[in-house]
Amino acid sequence: MPRQLLFKQIHYDTKLLTGSETISFFNDSDLNEESVTSMTEDQAVKWLFQNPDFLLMFLPDFFENPNKVKSFFGLTEPFTQKNNKPGDIDLLLVDIENPDIAIAFECKRVKSVSLEDQTAKVNNTEKIKHGVLQVNKYQKLGFHQTYLMIILLDDGRNYRTPNTLFRSTNIDELKQLYDLPFKEPLHTAVGVIFIILNQPTGNDINLTGAIAFCLDKPAEILEQKKSLTSKIESLIMQNLTH
Repeated sequence: MPRQLLFKQIHYDTKLLTGSETISFFNDSDLNEESVTSMTEDQAVKWLFQNPDFLLMFLPDFFENPNKVKSFFGLTEPFTQKNNKPGDIDLLLVDIENPDIAIAFECKRVKSVSLEDQTAKVNNTEKIKHGVLQVNKYQKLGFHQTYLMIILLDDGRNYRTPNTLFRSTNIDELKQLYDLPFKEPLHTAVGVIFIILNQPTGNDINLTGAIAFCLDKPAEILEQKKSLTSKIESLIMQNLTH
């Protein structure tokens, strides 16, 4: 049976104030700046979780005190062991006043590039299968919650819709992307999140774009292991003293 996907979304556009009486936003652009799809997985995760507008939209769904949440990227020891799965932890969000509330995220990047004929070429979906294996290993570490986060980098500049707000990959073309995590042996306690970072024109993604996220499957809330909380407390102290 088809499921409903509900996305929260923000659109943004930036203009230079020139003294003109009229400023219009979300116009087409003759520029051809670097594609959002050129971001690496690490770059995309950091871009999102260092973006204050995205954090305002995202964090309240997961934490009671979003202003107290800190992001940590690419964590290894003492949380994981070198050369052993799951390798590093792509993203860890922690309420610094409640270190027993920590959420681990395995992140996978997928790319979509629009074409002139209104179809899109979607790449890297097979990496989601590897992400499922990785996040199942995360779950055994004993965090408060564990998620698989799939980030779609969507370059829609070649669509020719008059309204730039609608230049994103059609959901029908993304069916495989949205279905794939549930076709793999995903641990029942692991949640699934989809994020879309959309570049609708040739402007740089830092100036014009859209960000959307869907909490597709909430993760099970667990009592975090005390030994793990002690490691997180040390991590917080190390970062507060630097």
